[in-house]
Amino acid sequence: MLLADCSSDNHCFEFDPHTGAYSHLRLPTPRKARAGYSGMGQLLRSPREGKVLVAKYLRDGDAWFSIGAEKWKLFDSSLTLTHSEAWGVFLCELVVYRGGQCIRKLRYLRRDWFSAMIDPAYDDLDFSLANLPVVFVPHDLSSVEKQRADFIRNVVQRFQIRWTAPSRMKNLRAIAMSTVIFGAVGPAIGAVVIWQQRPPGSFRGVLLLSYVFGGMPALIAGAAYGGLRVRGNTFSSRWYTRALWGAIAGLFGCFVFLFFVSVYDLLTVPDWTIADLEIGFLRRLALAGTPAGAICALLIGSAQARPGARS
Repeated sequence: MLLADCSSDNHCFEFDPHTGAYSHLRLPTPRKARAGYSGMGQLLRSPREGKVLVAKYLRDGDAWFSIGAEKWKLFDSSLTLTHSEAWGVFLCELVVYRGGQCIRKLRYLRRDWFSAMIDPAYDDLDFSLANLPVVFVPHDLSSVEKQRADFIRNVVQRFQIRWTAPSRMKNLRAIAMSTVIFGAVGPAIGAVVIWQQRPPGSFRGVLLLSYVFGGMPALIAGAAYGGLRVRGNTFSSRWYTRALWGAIAGLFGCFVFLFFVSVYDLLTVPDWTIADLEIGFLRRLALAGTPAGAICALLIGSAQARPGARS
């Protein structure tokens, strides 16, 4: 069977429910709908078990969830599931009980730990969208039988669980978060890069100048990178791709900032010509801004700006 990858629109899983074996496949085009899929899966990293596929799906007319090669009926009244945070925001733990006895425990690295730390608007919906095991635990709004029936009905109807349209506020949040991270962290990284060249003065002075002259390019780069994120996750599935786009955003911020400075000089400085362009200043900006942008992009990670609706 095929499972949609809830962490990426660019991938899916070919999954054997009998053995738990799977293949992680790249789609030729980004997924726009859920038609043709039997459920959803997500690859998680466990400190003890390595990569573990968790999934929820429809098989033989009933709802199931699996952890690795083990599987159980989804929303089964004979099971008790708990999901909790461990080690602050860095780890989560899913525990399956039957008859009061623990039969399976999965501790995994939380997918969105960085967003949980820095996003002031982070809530339970963001938590469940980023970490599939959260939705394995039945909620209190209806009976487990109704929740299981609702899941089966949705999958039978060609799994028509559509992504909710990206809201303007959600997009603004993503852009704002990227801008804040680039603006707060970028100049400090740039200061470290510049300090490696043994400039005169103390590191404190270099750090202060980095924020004075690098703060605006960093904010521009963060807004540019945030704009790329809200357009989708087609560029963010691999860490080195995110780093590349972050470096490009950092370089873009340097060029835009120099453009503004040059226009200001043109309007205010008599007899200013193109020969007076601060190429040396641009070189130092780019030398610091490019690696800073790459590192900031890696810190932000591949968290998507758009929410998805799950059943």
